[in-house]
Amino acid sequence: MAPLEDPLVASSIRERGPQRAHSRWLVYIGTGALLVCALFAYLRSTRGDRAVEARRLPLSAKSSYPPAPTHNYTAPNDMELVQVQFIIRHGARYPTATEIRNFRQLFRKLRAHVPRSWRTDDLVSSENAVLLADSGRRETARIARRLAQRYPALVAAGGPGAHRLRLVSSAIQRTIATAEEFRAAVDPANTTHPINVIPLADDNILAMKLTCPRWKAAKEKETALVHDEYKVFDAIHGQRLLDRIASRLDVRTDTLTVNDVHTMYALCGYEQALYGESGHWCTLLDRDAAVLMELRNDIEYTHTYGRYGPDVNRHIACALMTSVAQDIDSALASPATATSVFRFGHAETIMFVTALLGADSALGAVDPPITGSMALEDAERRGFKSSAVIPFSSNWGIELYRDRHTRAFFRLLLNERPVRLPGCADELCPLQVLRAAIASDAGCDYAAVCRLG
Repeated sequence: MAPLEDPLVASSIRERGPQRAHSRWLVYIGTGALLVCALFAYLRSTRGDRAVEARRLPLSAKSSYPPAPTHNYTAPNDMELVQVQFIIRHGARYPTATEIRNFRQLFRKLRAHVPRSWRTDDLVSSENAVLLADSGRRETARIARRLAQRYPALVAAGGPGAHRLRLVSSAIQRTIATAEEFRAAVDPANTTHPINVIPLADDNILAMKLTCPRWKAAKEKETALVHDEYKVFDAIHGQRLLDRIASRLDVRTDTLTVNDVHTMYALCGYEQALYGESGHWCTLLDRDAAVLMELRNDIEYTHTYGRYGPDVNRHIACALMTSVAQDIDSALASPATATSVFRFGHAETIMFVTALLGADSALGAVDPPITGSMALEDAERRGFKSSAVIPFSSNWGIELYRDRHTRAFFRLLLNERPVRLPGCADELCPLQVLRAAIASDAGCDYAAVCRLG
């Protein structure tokens, strides 16, 4: 005899079937959601790791200015700071017209493979070409305020030295704007002399490549040599770079060229320098790729503007260093009224000064010259790297001191950090070492140095 069925129990059992199915679906959905969240978190952390890695990449002359030094470089108590002189590259700027064309072509080529957010309108606007960017203004102001704090008697805003500042700029918008930003930061009361802007046609001080026929002719010859070195580099390192980028973009390797990688490398530099962005083009590069691309760039920089190029590269800054030497002499002759000088120029200005001073050896430059066949390990170890020497806002500084016996000393700074010239046993070095380094160029006949033939 079948047991009697309790109607309430039977009803409860019948209702549990759909409930159990519903619960199972909730479990499936919840588990799926957790898996999606975990995958998203993994991808986001991977992207984040890439972005952090990207912020450490060497990005050649498009690099952001390095972090401010934390060490306060002081002089002995028996030393008097008489004068400071700085030669400063303009702050971060927008791309050149040629770079804009390259960016547009790359954006079209990779339209289907990169997010729209990677195709920054500002970087392909012809109206922005080579103008000083807001980030360049902010970096200039930060540097100016640090120098005013470091040299309060000479540079302080509204201080006793404000009327003894001289600011000089090349006649190009980005350098003038940099000088104006610097002046506003150190002298909001507007007590300094107006900025001295050198007409381009007469500029043998800061935009000297424009007024030196000998350098222009030599550059044309160097261009062929540089392109030959590019071919060597591309043959040795190109496939490695293309495979790396293609895998991250999920495209066929044969759809890209090394020039495309060069354009992506430049985009990474601009995105960091202008916007502080490391999560777009920079994520396509790892450190090895960036080191190799900087090597490729530095083939051009060292041959076109540096010590591995024509002999004129070592002397084209002679008028600038003559002016520096004259200002040093004037300061030592009248320390109480010495004028501190800030000159605003370009990446090549910094390069030409580096070549004239022979400062490559102080930076640990390799010998033989930088070439396309250089191995990755040597590229990593080499002394001259454009990211370290000529980032946006890069600068050479000279601090002039006198001791109680009126002997003169100097300290040389690269991007606000001490650099020792050969012959200097310490950061503070007898002035005669600097005089000896520029002796063959100070007082030069610039026209003769730059004359063809």
